[in-house]
Amino acid sequence: MPRHLGLEQTATDIKNWDQPVLSERMGVNPDQVPEHRRRFPKIPITDTGEIIVRNGAEERMVNRELRRAFSEENA
Repeated sequence: MPRHLGLEQTATDIKNWDQPVLSERMGVNPDQVPEHRRRFPKIPITDTGEIIVRNGAEERMVNRELRRAFSEENA
């Protein structure tokens, strides 16, 4: 079962480190999931809009990809 990581959790609260993290902080509204999947096919997301990361490297990749997309959009 995936872990849910919200802003109120800290690293000391997390169990089962081998399970993916569902990030609500980086997620989107469920109505935007199809657009997210179209625009960011490399970034896995649940049907409810939570981005899935398995480790720090994946989280950094997601952050870079989203930052790049939104900076291009606002340029």
